Amino acid sequence: MKLSTEQIISLLGCLPVVQAKNPDQMIESLTWDSRMVQAGGAFLALAGEHVDGNDFLEAALQQGAALLIASRPTSPSLRQQATEAGAAVIEVLDAEFSLGEIARYWRDFLTAQVIGVTGSSGKTSTKELIALVLGQRFKTQMSPGNFNNLLGLPAALLDCRSDTELLVLEMGMQHKGEISRYAQIARPQYAVFTNIGLAHLELLGSQRAIAEAKAELLIALPDQQGLAVLNGDDPMSDYLLQFSAAQKRGIQIIKYGLSNQHQVYASDLEFDQSGQPSFKVNLPENENFRVSLKLSGQHSVLNALAATAIAHLLGVSTGDIQTGLEAAEPMSQRQEIIEHPSGTRLINDCYNANPDSMRASLQAFNLMSPERVHIAVLGDMLELGPRQTELHKSIGNLVAELKLDMLVTVGERADWIAQAAAECGLEMNRIHSFLDWQEAVKLLLPELRFEPIILVKASRSMALERIVEALSTSS
Repeated sequence: MKLSTEQIISLLGCLPVVQAKNPDQMIESLTWDSRMVQAGGAFLALAGEHVDGNDFLEAALQQGAALLIASRPTSPSLRQQATEAGAAVIEVLDAEFSLGEIARYWRDFLTAQVIGVTGSSGKTSTKELIALVLGQRFKTQMSPGNFNNLLGLPAALLDCRSDTELLVLEMGMQHKGEISRYAQIARPQYAVFTNIGLAHLELLGSQRAIAEAKAELLIALPDQQGLAVLNGDDPMSDYLLQFSAAQKRGIQIIKYGLSNQHQVYASDLEFDQSGQPSFKVNLPENENFRVSLKLSGQHSVLNALAATAIAHLLGVSTGDIQTGLEAAEPMSQRQEIIEHPSGTRLINDCYNANPDSMRASLQAFNLMSPERVHIAVLGDMLELGPRQTELHKSIGNLVAELKLDMLVTVGERADWIAQAAAECGLEMNRIHSFLDWQEAVKLLLPELRFEPIILVKASRSMALERIVEALSTSS
């Protein structure tokens, strides 16, 4: 971002309570963390649940902020300090909305084309794969980490350089209207969908409602010019197209999947002892190439196909696509493999969980080193609403079907997983349920001598990475 103080104040449509000494001073950074304020940058005072950024305006000023954006009336003392420092102070009604407006304005100065990535699971991994593949040919940026909400996405856009050619933005969602707002800010030309599952079911009520909220990205694509890449194996993809009237609007549609009915599909799929796949990628006009991933599971194949589809359409060569896909490494807490000195392999998949990602993770886990003992440590999945019992039990059914050697559950909801596994025939001596993660660690520590593979997965708020840390640091 590179906007003058005067530009920012003007676009937000508010009069400054303190005028800048130099209104033409360029602002090249914006943060809502007072510890990250750069000299000459802007500080946005977000009022959060636990911390109110307005309490840190003075600290930001002392750090050298040239523009303070407050979200409540400021004190005479602060205004006096800002006047002495030559900094501008403005007061806005909604700090989050103001951030989006600044990012939306900065978008006008960018020549980059924007690719929006959404779905119920696999968004971050797919975004990373897309950026790796496109980066083989284009100047490419992506939203860092999980910057996929109404704070993270504008921040990623503001960080976009003026010479960037392609910007890959992850778009998360909890409520209807959020993706529409992302699209208003970022104006994407391309959309990539991973799947429509049951994440946030409690908030939206049904899978169809989730699809309609995700379809806001398709609706935002420019008529006759937009391009959408969809998972052809996902039965909700057709509903996305129907609801958004994408084909009637002239949006180019490309589907990927494991079926040869799709324009981009995988065949000759094989998995090694680590559950990592190799497969042939088949493209239109009989183009194909073979690729081996360092990522595990069949879901990683689908993520790779999504990246392949958008890259192929943008003119990236098959050689560069292959190079980009094979460069991808597992991300922290997303099927991250940790080798314990005992020989035990820990699979840290604690970043988050919903029924779809839990199922994919278990299926990938089951493919790893079948001769070794497999222990699944599973915690609560949140935001599932009235169907939470049923959906937890569906995971228990899968655990029993896979005949895993041991199931350890942590949390009140996860106990439904244990109940269903027992009901479906998994022996009771293989099932252990706890409310306390530390009790699970006590059970697991003696098991390390048998060199098992241990998968740990739950919703983020369960913080089951504490189990992984306790096991990985044990001697």
